[in-house]
Amino acid sequence: MTKNDHHPSLSTAPPRVVARYSINPSSSPPHPALRLGTLNVGCGFLRKLPTLLRRAIALSLDVIAVQEIGDPAMIRPHIKPYFIVTSPGPSMHEAGVGLLLSHHLAPHCHSYLRSKSGRLVGAILDIAPQQRLLIISAYMPSGQITIPLLSNGCL
Repeated sequence: MTKNDHHPSLSTAPPRVVARYSINPSSSPPHPALRLGTLNVGCGFLRKLPTLLRRAIALSLDVIAVQEIGDPAMIRPHIKPYFIVTSPGPSMHEAGVGLLLSHHLAPHCHSYLRSKSGRLVGAILDIAPQQRLLIISAYMPSGQITIPLLSNGCL
């Protein structure tokens, strides 16, 4: 790589759409694809939330998965134009994950899943008759937990 090459991880281009999935049956008029984003917040979730919301709205994101949000006990569940589902961490400064879901997805939300550890939260969406989509936000700190491999070398 020469010094004039552009490293892909340092790109200033807008983020790509991570996944596309229609939330209507094929017989219905087509709807825009779901636009998903994720952010490891680190500390200061409530302080960073207004900036996160402005950026998510500008990108027309339907779902934002957030990690390391601590325990935002004082946050209200409806943050226009999103609502938030959280699995709080053990304190304001540890773990905690959340999903910010666009209000237009509310009628499609079948159920929510939360871990007691504050490391997993999920939403099950009814996207079409007989079809459900699970969206999760997960946080696993590096170097603290070991996951054994199966005999074939896979998780």
